[in-house]
Amino acid sequence: MQENDSMTPEKNLYLIESMINRAKDRFSEDGHLYLLWGWVVFFCSVGHFILLNVLKYEKHYMIWMVTWLVVVYQMIYLARKKKREKVKTYTDDIMGYVWLAFIASMFITGWIFARGQGENYYKLINPFFLMLYGIPTFLSGIILKFKPLIFGGAACWVLSLIATFIPYDYQLLLLSAAMIVAWIYPGYSLRNKYIKRAIMEDKENEFRPDESLRLIESRIHSTRRSIGDNSHYFLLWGWAVMIGCFIQFYLKAVADYQHHYFAWFITPLTLIVHFYFMSKDEKKTRVKTFIDEATGYLWIALGCSFIAFGFIFTKIGWQYSFPFYILMYGIGTYVSGALLKFQPLVLGGISCGILAIVTVYVPYDMQILSTALAMLLSYIIPGHILRNNYKKSKDY
Repeated sequence: MQENDSMTPEKNLYLIESMINRAKDRFSEDGHLYLLWGWVVFFCSVGHFILLNVLKYEKHYMIWMVTWLVVVYQMIYLARKKKREKVKTYTDDIMGYVWLAFIASMFITGWIFARGQGENYYKLINPFFLMLYGIPTFLSGIILKFKPLIFGGAACWVLSLIATFIPYDYQLLLLSAAMIVAWIYPGYSLRNKYIKRAIMEDKENEFRPDESLRLIESRIHSTRRSIGDNSHYFLLWGWAVMIGCFIQFYLKAVADYQHHYFAWFITPLTLIVHFYFMSKDEKKTRVKTFIDEATGYLWIALGCSFIAFGFIFTKIGWQYSFPFYILMYGIGTYVSGALLKFQPLVLGGISCGILAIVTVYVPYDMQILSTALAMLLSYIIPGHILRNNYKKSKDY
């Protein structure tokens, strides 16, 4: 099937890129929600610090109940905003999926800690929340090409590492500092950018956003088939992690070997193969698409999060590391599936979120096998389906 003989894949990709840039110039992100949540979390964390350390109030954590009121307000705000929208951009879709994954991850993280640490869960949770704040902030900055958000996300990861070395009381102050850097300052910058765009919009009538977006949609489906086969990355890491899980399970549960974690020396070997694939793909790639960029930065963000996790678990213990790693796998596959509009990856990401919750209820040995199952559902099966789809598309 040939949709337009005069339009090569390369021309399609350049056209999509130019359309996205023009449509993105009119994005409706005015920084309102960044400022709302930035100031709410800032005041709650500072208030929590005062209640705990100055007033010595026993139920100091109750200050966070105000966030539920903000959630209700946000739902009303988004519902009204949706009614006013004339057209929904591809950027809006991506941003929505990123923040949906973040919200789900926050709830799952709270659940894991409540289960694993009981009443004292809040004493360890802040480094994880800081790390999670960094992922959507960094990715939003990449998607919007907005540096304050990119730097804000990176700052959250640095602060999450620092938080593991200081007492819980002062972690609250790091949380407030993260809000200033990651959400409040970028929020005001976004608002100023939005106001300037609104002033200029009347002067830019040569290209209507709804026309550009319709053309983007018509091209994305056909062009996505020409992007290339990225399934080898999912299959590489899926099989590597699954094999690592089985080796560790055997060494620990069957052989009763003390250094069972040696199984994960498979990771540096896998990294070498990963970089080899990347170098080969770079040579073959004629043009880099918006989807390629977004997906690449998504996995960079998750890679940084895995490194941060390693430092945090080294400090607090590894007993609940697997549920969090499963959660990270889920974020990556869910958002990748949303970007590519590929249901098996989306469903694989959702299955990881469910497995992350279930895994905290089983012994450590079984958590290893749960991780292997997560790899099967979120990387290996979708990876093979993605590869088959790519081979079929080459025949057209």
